[in-house]
Amino acid sequence: MQRYAVKALEAGNEDDARKFLQRKAELSERVTDKETAVELAATNTQQMRQMHDKLESDIGELESRRQELKGKATVAKTQQRMNDFASSVGGQANASRHSMRWRRKSTSNWMNRQRWLNSIKAPRRASRT
Repeated sequence: MQRYAVKALEAGNEDDARKFLQRKAELSERVTDKETAVELAATNTQQMRQMHDKLESDIGELESRRQELKGKATVAKTQQRMNDFASSVGGQANASRHSMRWRRKSTSNWMNRQRWLNSIKAPRRASRT
C-alpha cells in the first residue's frame, strides 16, 4: 500500500494517496490483531498440551490405584471366604464336641444308674442265699 501511495503522489493524486495510506493503517491494525490472536492460540495450545499430559498422568495413576484396590478387594474376599469356611468347620467341630460330651455324660449317667440298680439288687441276692 505504501508503494501505491507513493505512485499516486508522483501522479499528483493526493486523495488516492491518502486512501492508500488509510487502507495501509487499517491493514496494519488487522495484522497486529491477527498476530496477537496467533500468539494467544500458541499459548493456549501449549497450556492445553500441558493439561493433556497432566490428565494422562493422573489417569495412569488412578488406573494403577484402581488395580491395587481391586487386588486388595480380592484378597479381602478370599480372606472372608476362608474365615467363613473356618468358622463353619469350627462350628461343626464345636457341635461335634458338644455331641460327644453329651454322649459321654449320657453314657456315664446310664452306667451310674446301672451301678446303682445293681447295688440295690445285690443285697437282695445275698439275702436269698
